[in-house]
Amino acid sequence: MNGASRLVLMVVVGILIAASIIASVNALEQGKYIPSPSNSTATSTIKSTTTITTQNTQTGILAAQITDPPDPPNVPTGVTHVYIFYSDIEAHTTNQNNSVWLTVARSGSVDMLSILNIGLTLGSAKVYTGTYDQIRFDITNATVTFGGRTYTATVPLNQIIVPLSNGGALVKPNSSAGFVIQLTPMVLAVNNGGTPSFEIVPAAQALSIPQSSWSGALASPGALIQDINNQSWWVSETPIGDNLAVHQGSEIYPTTLLVILNNTGSAPVTISGLNILQAGPGSSGGSNVSTTTIVTTITTVSTITEVSTITNASSGKVGVAPASPLPTNASFPTVATFLILSNGSVIQPTPGSAPIPGNQVGLTIEPHQDVVLLYLGYINTLNSPEPPYASQSIVGGQQYIVQIVTPFGSSIEFTLNASYAT
Repeated sequence: MNGASRLVLMVVVGILIAASIIASVNALEQGKYIPSPSNSTATSTIKSTTTITTQNTQTGILAAQITDPPDPPNVPTGVTHVYIFYSDIEAHTTNQNNSVWLTVARSGSVDMLSILNIGLTLGSAKVYTGTYDQIRFDITNATVTFGGRTYTATVPLNQIIVPLSNGGALVKPNSSAGFVIQLTPMVLAVNNGGTPSFEIVPAAQALSIPQSSWSGALASPGALIQDINNQSWWVSETPIGDNLAVHQGSEIYPTTLLVILNNTGSAPVTISGLNILQAGPGSSGGSNVSTTTIVTTITTVSTITEVSTITNASSGKVGVAPASPLPTNASFPTVATFLILSNGSVIQPTPGSAPIPGNQVGLTIEPHQDVVLLYLGYINTLNSPEPPYASQSIVGGQQYIVQIVTPFGSSIEFTLNASYAT
């Protein structure tokens, strides 16, 4: 076979191979193994706009607000700023069978302590009409100002995707609508070689603002809704002081923390944080139960009745006490902060520790259920926010306040005298 014949043969073979590949791809598309490009789902702002331009040309304005409702906030004493840096805020809608995410507010930053009980408009955009039912964005960075110095904070749970409650945000033609993101940052503070280190665990939800409470002026960046907790459409969290009681067997040592709670209400309560606050000098009347006794007994406890034999040696019974009343304007130095996981574990995250999945944060206590919160090991304490900025400690005989916190900032407080380790 001469060179010309071989060339012709190679061309024919190439054509046959190409035809075979095209036929295979068509067969896969028809069999739904590879989606046809014309049927692919739009997942970005650019794609979604291109997808629905010819299907829906009616537009309106959608605005994004943000708030941090707890006032006063549940942050360590001495923290004056908590800056959150966020990516573009996107809203989701389903338009004529197309799942679409559209950018509503561009990336930026906000000091969460400057919007306590205030709704702040971050941005707005022209979008296609319809009902928007989800919000998403990332927390790209965060800083905490403590004792006059600013520290970079880690945010392991930085991806925020939440549904829009209140029926979603309905955008009508040539009109405007808005929603507010409730972002409550739980600030965890520890010392890392004598230097404060901070981790932020955010809780988020989003609510659409009813048209009866909305005005076009609120779509302007920087617009405010004052006293958002008292808005008729706002869903406030039930104070956990109305539902949780503290068992008298609770204990605190320099190397051990034991808190026994009971849900006395009729609805589940979720708790996500625990703080130890400095209440001031107290009596030395702590329990005579040793750290060793607690460690060996709590690991086998299954009911509160079993705990009662060791936590109240004088009576052999466990009582239930309400949270101790504290001055509403009190500012007690924060000694230590803890995170409560869904399995009841009480932990102190450390710099460089593995991120915690969002579904593992927060313990739900059912009505009439008792739970034991136990931390074993040296309690890592925070520096004092005032000179000489020395590391604080758990001192036997001294009185402390234990604060139990929900993901959205509601809390109860009760006092404990630290016991002496034996």
